[in-house]
Amino acid sequence: VARILMTEDYGNTWTVTNSPIIAGEAAGITAIDFTIDGLGFITGGHLAMMEAYTDNCAVSFDFGHTWSLTTAPSTPGAMYGLSIATIDQSPGLFVCGPNGIDYTFDRGSTWQNLDTANYWVVHFDSGRSVGWAAGKNGRLIKINFD
Repeated sequence: VARILMTEDYGNTWTVTNSPIIAGEAAGITAIDFTIDGLGFITGGHLAMMEAYTDNCAVSFDFGHTWSLTTAPSTPGAMYGLSIATIDQSPGLFVCGPNGIDYTFDRGSTWQNLDTANYWVVHFDSGRSVGWAAGKNGRLIKINFD
């Protein structure tokens, strides 16, 4: 089971939450992000199934205490990174992996592909409207919704 360990007292005590993300020797959670109001996303996948659609994205509405799978992103394979963006005061999610970058603005019900190049990390600024993605061979792109 792909699990999440949480602490609310700076590491004095911990709780464990199971996630619906695919798990195994080469599978599990790779990234997590939350908004200040408790909306959270996790992503991951199975590294040996890079052309398959697996249970690799989930959403939480209660600060990570419970998780539900989203629909599958447009891009198959494992996702290595994710970041929440805020566009027009609505949260969006960007996920990336060796097969590309996808995004959703409806909490994972529908997905759009942004690029099909190999990316390992995506991150949006504290204002959440400008982001960067980086990947193989020094690839770096700026994602700007201003």
